[in-house]
Amino acid sequence: MPSAANLRRLLTAALMCTSTAAYADGERALALLSAEPTDSGVTLIAKVSALTSGQFDARMVVSKDGSAGSANTAQSGSYELSAGDTATVARLGLSLDPADRLEVKFTVKSAGATVATSSLSIGSD
Repeated sequence: MPSAANLRRLLTAALMCTSTAAYADGERALALLSAEPTDSGVTLIAKVSALTSGQFDARMVVSKDGSAGSANTAQSGSYELSAGDTATVARLGLSLDPADRLEVKFTVKSAGATVATSSLSIGSD
């Protein structure tokens, strides 16, 4: 198992996070996705933050591949938020070795239309 310092360096060097918000008529929100290093891996946190009041459906999909095998998981929820409110959709702890690949996609929708997305990639090309 790599040391906590090595994992922190790996996450700092390899963590790429992108976020977009689509502003159509209607509800608007941000898809906030973060990763915090831990002694044995990483904690992923997905939040939806409302820019306008509305009903938001959020889904985080996680795929991890490594020497120990593959794992896939998804967490989602529906939130009625006022402008300025933030809701935590998921908080997920994962063990992570330096050679592991991790892909995370987080999508926020309103009335079936995507209003914001975030993605995170570790160990990808």
